[in-house]
Amino acid sequence: MPDRDADEVTVARYEDLPLHANRSAMAINHQLKRIRAHTEENFQSDAEFLVLALHRLVSIAKRINQLNDGQCEKEISDFETNLPHLQSFRNVIAQFDEYLVNSGRDNSVCVGSLSVSAGDNDNLYFSGFQLDPLKAKALSSSLYFSINDHPPEAYKEAVKRHKADCSTCNDH
Repeated sequence: MPDRDADEVTVARYEDLPLHANRSAMAINHQLKRIRAHTEENFQSDAEFLVLALHRLVSIAKRINQLNDGQCEKEISDFETNLPHLQSFRNVIAQFDEYLVNSGRDNSVCVGSLSVSAGDNDNLYFSGFQLDPLKAKALSSSLYFSINDHPPEAYKEAVKRHKADCSTCNDH
């Protein structure tokens, strides 16, 4: 007989992840709209929030991938292959104080350029790295749909067992 505590952990670990993925996808769309409007006063923060939302989405996908036996592996790989500098972007944003004084872990970061700038074809340039926001949107959409299309089998089985054993669930 399956361990009820293990079932509760499986359900709790997975249940909120699609909600967080949805919030990240909404943030990505929102930030892309703001970046495309390109108002100088908000451009830097909008670009940074876009990077954080993209990073959060791929982090959620990796966690779900662990729970669903690798069913999102292709989309995660495509995402990381096509956005190779996302982790560096995110690290500079999250550990800005370290990079500001040239003590960040990633030596490939161009310390003299910690601001985001827009370039040709709507590309963003940050610390010597380039990010194509439209490519990022397409990849994040694919990743988001993969997350939602592949709930872990362990989760589905745990929910079934919970519903079978739960008097509250059976009362409805």
